Order: sequence, then C-alpha cells, then structure tokens
Amino acid sequence: MVPLESIASLSPSERNERSLKRNAAHAVNWQRVRANQEPMPEIRVSLIWVGLDETPLLFANCFMSQYHQDGFFLSIGQFSPPPILGSPAEVAEQIKQLGPIPIRPIARMSLTPDRMRELLKIIQENLQNYEKQKGTP
Repeated sequence: MVPLESIASLSPSERNERSLKRNAAHAVNWQRVRANQEPMPEIRVSLIWVGLDETPLLFANCFMSQYHQDGFFLSIGQFSPPPILGSPAEVAEQIKQLGPIPIRPIARMSLTPDRMRELLKIIQENLQNYEKQKGTP
C-alpha cells in the first residue's frame, strides 16, 4: 500500500497509472461451470477504481457487523457526543439525563464470507504498514 500522503502529491495521470499497476496484481479470476459440463477456461479481468477522487471522504467512528445465512452486514456510522460542560457535579447530572446518542449511518454493506475475509486482510495489512511507519500506539 502507498501511504496517502504520497498519493496526494501525484498528478491524476500518475495516480491512474499506479492504480492500473496495482489492479493488474488484483485481477479478478472468473470461472464458470455449467451443469454437467467441464469448467470453462479461466477469464482474467483487470479492475480500476473510477471516480475515487470525487467520492466524499466521510469520518466514521461506529461499526456494527451482523451475520446471516449467506454472509455479513456491515454498518458504518458516525456520532458526536453532546457538549457537556460545568463542574463535576453538573457534568454528572447532565450525563444522567442523557438519552441515547444517535449514530448516523453513512454506509451499509452486505458481504459474502470471502469478501469479508478479503476486507479483514486488507485492513490488517494496512494497519501493519501504518504501525511500521508511524509506530504502534
């Protein structure tokens, strides 16, 4: 993975070229099998992220994962705690009176077990690279 700081300094054509090289390594393998027939030959298709620079970058601080028969639901959201000010006694009273703090969903995804494993692997690798560069918290 390329650190975000170095990607931001690239021109759009350089980012696209890097994306093409990276996606060549992540080409999708498709194999179709028809009933009572031999498998068809493997088909390789390259993928490229389109419009990533135009997609809004959203802050997320809440995550929920649920599983079902066919896979997983991943919900991503954000919340902001209300401002609580005053003396320790006033703060304690305000906290007692708080109701549920709303979490605003920003994305929901349905993932197959294979895509969930892929996501976990990508997140683990990215976290390890980050910790190598920045140090473990």
